[in-house]
Amino acid sequence: MPAKKPTPKAKRGAQAANSNAHKHGFYSDRFTRAELLRLTRHIGDDLTSEIALQRILNSRLMKAIPDAAPEHLAGLAVALSTGTGRVARLMQTQRALGGANPQEEELKTILEEILDS
Repeated sequence: MPAKKPTPKAKRGAQAANSNAHKHGFYSDRFTRAELLRLTRHIGDDLTSEIALQRILNSRLMKAIPDAAPEHLAGLAVALSTGTGRVARLMQTQRALGGANPQEEELKTILEEILDS
């Protein structure tokens, strides 16, 4: 039987890529300042903030696609598809609960302005 190689002893403290320190601020430590500013526009008791959060994650996935290795493209496509489906379900749930979609009115206004010009 071959002898087992001794595993190197880990250094004291948090190891590289360890996210155990992210214990506070449920989402705050995972988003950039610009993303947090986008999220603060959607804070409320409804699902709007969760929808905005998922859209930010979807945006990150789309930005990662051009630089992704070919072997990662399928996984990114699945993740993006899952994320967009999640947004659709959250919006459907919000409507079913009687919640308004604040972006719907904003989008209507923008489209009206475009059509009027």
